[in-house]
Amino acid sequence: PAPPWWGVGLDSPLAAERSLAASLEKEDAADIGMTGPELWGSGLYLGPASLGDRSPAAQAWRVGVAPEKSRFPSLGEGGPPSAPGRRLARSLALGLACQVCHVLVGSIWSELAEPSKIALEEAFSAGCVPNVRRLLLERGWSATTKGCAGSGVRGYDGDTWCLLQDETADIVRRPELALEYNPARDALMLACRRTLGDRSTDMAALLLEQRNSTPSRARNERLFRAACTEAACCTRQ
Repeated sequence: PAPPWWGVGLDSPLAAERSLAASLEKEDAADIGMTGPELWGSGLYLGPASLGDRSPAAQAWRVGVAPEKSRFPSLGEGGPPSAPGRRLARSLALGLACQVCHVLVGSIWSELAEPSKIALEEAFSAGCVPNVRRLLLERGWSATTKGCAGSGVRGYDGDTWCLLQDETADIVRRPELALEYNPARDALMLACRRTLGDRSTDMAALLLEQRNSTPSRARNERLFRAACTEAACCTRQ
């Protein structure tokens, strides 16, 4: 069957979910025919009097053809998405998929009034973009190179990255920062897509089958881990 976002318009919130699939399939916007200047010609370039960024990456962002624009309305300090940034995000999404999935499932479970197929599928169907933004980014979770104590995953940049929560981070006090693009934040979106986004039905079924009377809002780390490793196959390469 066609994905739920198939054929949605650019102004639909489901366009952000479609953009996640595109980013996972191709690491560079050029590979999916979405580079602004190359696709549309020099009409997209800034005029000679402009002081703005004239790079192809900035042009693609400005006209809305960069896939990341559908999930991040604004740019962070690092600027627009680039090929190295996309490769970093994809490498972190692969390495941190299990941890991201585990935190998301536990957070969603903690908000259920009563565990049920309908309730779980409704929570998962909200989509990775709003779920990651609300349950991870705005609560201080981030992919970071600080505080990893030598354990974590190797990113495309060669550094060791890990998923950590800092409840005192600026983003907790200023949730609007979750709307700003950077590769580390995008990695969490992509990790969600690889797990909850692709396997939500299987995950809901496993959670209900193996809950062993675990009530809503209760922690069951073994259950959450099983949903991510067995149903979501978070370890797949």
